[in-house]
Amino acid sequence: MSKPPYPTLKVSAKQMRIIRLVGKGINDLDKIASEIGLNREDLMRDVEELREKGILTIRKEKEQRASLTSEGERYLKVGLPERRALHLLLVTELGGGIEAEDIIKEANKRGVELSSKEVSIALQYLTKNGVIRISDGKIFLVKEKASSFVRDCERIEGLLKRISEGKKVDDPKTLSLLRRRRLIDVRTITRLRLELTSEARNLLSKDLIQEVKIITVLTPKVLEERSWIGAEFKEYEIDIAPPKIFPGRKHPYLELLDEIREILVSMGFEEMKGPKVELELWNFDALFQAQDHPAREIHDTYFLKRPRYGDFRDEELMKRIAATHEDGWKTGSKGWGYRWDPKKALRLILRTQTTAVSARTLY
Repeated sequence: MSKPPYPTLKVSAKQMRIIRLVGKGINDLDKIASEIGLNREDLMRDVEELREKGILTIRKEKEQRASLTSEGERYLKVGLPERRALHLLLVTELGGGIEAEDIIKEANKRGVELSSKEVSIALQYLTKNGVIRISDGKIFLVKEKASSFVRDCERIEGLLKRISEGKKVDDPKTLSLLRRRRLIDVRTITRLRLELTSEARNLLSKDLIQEVKIITVLTPKVLEERSWIGAEFKEYEIDIAPPKIFPGRKHPYLELLDEIREILVSMGFEEMKGPKVELELWNFDALFQAQDHPAREIHDTYFLKRPRYGDFRDEELMKRIAATHEDGWKTGSKGWGYRWDPKKALRLILRTQTTAVSARTLY
């Protein structure tokens, strides 16, 4: 008997399912993974093996994927602020010369969700599109522009809905606007598209791709159960060099610091610890740095927005620090000669120096 012109190609059950799905026209790896009931990562090794065998080609496609921010989700639920504000102006006929505060009052009275921040946003877009004009602090509605503006708002809200449903939006201009308004986040994802090679299609047509059980690891259990009978052992290219590994390690300077710390602690020194967020009082005032002294500027101090101030309940220590700064108290110094501000001392900052920890520890 003559040998067939093509040898039979043996693949695992999972690989055969991939081949059949690609043959049916499903070439997106994520969809293939969904059909099989696995994660995309679980198929990568099989896909790469099929590529090496000349069965598949892999094409990478970059795709922009948008998702709603928390603000975008809110606007999807209650509507764009400019649309809500315009609705109030239309139904209440307030557009004949009112102030922004009147819109907020009317919104509260009618149970419409519209914060002062959202009113500012709304007025910005209504003015930009010519729907209102502002003169001497008064808002005047341009009614003939309202209808087309409402349609634009509905279109944007429709896009927010499509994005929330995971649908693709092909409108770069509007997507750019939504990004600037921080209503969406856009990330780039890589799609893997699989195609059967001409050789694979030829083998399939001749029924020369065979599904077999493939054993990748020989274990005692495989021998005991004799499950290797009728199966194929996976072939490995032992001549191929393994990938280089570049393991991470601690920076030499940090290693040196740890070594010094261990030496000092073993000698009986006590290690001090303190918070990263600190009061100006401990960072500067307790160390006798004047509140208006330029030395504070060289620290590149970062101040907290929320909360701005901390709490300190030792009034006696506050009085001593104040007296020392103002006239030297009883230290023999003349002090800095200025009026010390306790409120400034309670400002929260990111600690600029570890000497602040020393002051805390001594206290």
